[in-house]
Amino acid sequence: PELERIIRKCLEKDPDNRYQTARELLIDLRNLKRDSSHPSAVYKSPTTPLAAYRTNARLYFAIAGILLIGVLIAYRLLWVSSATFDSIAVLPFVNTTKDPSTDYLSDGITESIIKNLSQISQLRVMAPATVFRYKDPGVDPLKAGHDLKVKAVLTGKLFRQGDRMMISTDLMNVSNGTEIWGDQYERPVSDLLWIQEEIPKEITNKLRLKLTGEDEKQLAKHTTTNADAYQLYLKGRFYWNKRTDEGIREAIEYFSQAIGKDPSYALAYSGLADCYCVDSAPFPFDYRMARASEASQKAVELDADSAEAHTSHACALSTTHMKESEAEYRKAISLNQNYATAHQWYGELLCQMGRQDEALAQMNQALSVDPLSLIINFSTGMIYYYGENYDAAIAKIRTALELDPSRLDTINNLLNVLQIKGDYAAVIREAPKLRPLLPPDGQAKFDKRFAEIQNAYKTGGEEAYWKTVLRWSQEDNDLMQMAAAYTKLNDKDDAFSTLEKIYNTKHIDLEYLRVDPKFKSLRSDPRFTDLLTRLQQS
Repeated sequence: PELERIIRKCLEKDPDNRYQTARELLIDLRNLKRDSSHPSAVYKSPTTPLAAYRTNARLYFAIAGILLIGVLIAYRLLWVSSATFDSIAVLPFVNTTKDPSTDYLSDGITESIIKNLSQISQLRVMAPATVFRYKDPGVDPLKAGHDLKVKAVLTGKLFRQGDRMMISTDLMNVSNGTEIWGDQYERPVSDLLWIQEEIPKEITNKLRLKLTGEDEKQLAKHTTTNADAYQLYLKGRFYWNKRTDEGIREAIEYFSQAIGKDPSYALAYSGLADCYCVDSAPFPFDYRMARASEASQKAVELDADSAEAHTSHACALSTTHMKESEAEYRKAISLNQNYATAHQWYGELLCQMGRQDEALAQMNQALSVDPLSLIINFSTGMIYYYGENYDAAIAKIRTALELDPSRLDTINNLLNVLQIKGDYAAVIREAPKLRPLLPPDGQAKFDKRFAEIQNAYKTGGEEAYWKTVLRWSQEDNDLMQMAAAYTKLNDKDDAFSTLEKIYNTKHIDLEYLRVDPKFKSLRSDPRFTDLLTRLQQS
């Protein structure tokens, strides 16, 4: 019975019910050996000497075998207890309901767990944009873990039936594929708030993380106690992540409804501000920034310890109060070093300020937790471009294209970098990638212009190339391209005249003017300095 007890304890599924140290196991094994060796414990039978010898031999071999197993288990216990789990990927929870209208629940709980875990200072947590690349239900979680260079992977499934849901979780050690922890929750949908807070606590316990007082404070924090507001917030983030005109409008509606349910919900105000901060928001720039400032300021007032709130407020300030914006980004990062969006947006601000090395350091921090984010790879490429490291810029923009080959803006920016680098042959080689992404009338226009630019460069070289670009920009009233063409053709007066038009109509397009290589030859002109000064003041 004692031997069976030891074996059962070694094989317990829950690690908390197993031996916690090798010493505990060895003590029980020594006691077993001592009790078995005691004269009163020796099995006596009226058998022949040969039979008695065989019986005792079997007994001693069994004890030796148990000791050997004990040593091996002890070694494993020592190895497991010394293993450190300093990184994790929470893969997208699988929605087994097979109802797309409930995808916001499975996606939302994934993002919520990531958000809560990312606040732990000693844990590197992969960001949502990266893990959602592994949304295929058939993905191998261990391969994903190896690809992402993390030590633990959490997978989960969600099934909803009426007002109840079942969630199963599985936390795995990437190095050997063993289960660290797993559980099932069958609760009302209204308990979703409790579940998304409980799972991170279980994970930190099973990974044996040593939490600081601030870590424990963040994990214990309740962002809202209103279940309806929380579900509306999840729907808002679900649509915000689409980054489309319609998605942003839907997100604004859901965040506003969440605020209506819980007027003290800081994250909902932060989400609302983020809707107006992103370039895909279908509203005039001044209106966007006013709404972003209003919502983000409220978010910070409600929760001064929210990295999301400070990041949203920093974005709202970035075009008018750069120093204050930088302070807000620094505060956000101090609260959550795993928040990739804070690192990305701060990097972009530093780039606008001409601090390229610091900008790249922030982008690398963002990539360390979000390496498969299209927008972060693209933004990193553009920062390399503004720093005139064209080859690195091209490589990063190509990475973004591999993540999503259907992005017109990504291809257009690749072509821009190539032409500013002066690699016109590469521009002509890469340009046809645009054609399949254009509507039929756009394809006809592309065919005509592609033939023109090929002929211009072939017959007249760089000057003819830029004269053709200038003519197109005048036809399209594309002021930025027009200013670039005038600059390349060394027509400074017309270049500055065009930049003034941009300043008077849509000066946000000039946010990178200080560092844009397109206008490098203008920087020594007093008119350039004057324009920069007015931009800063405005």
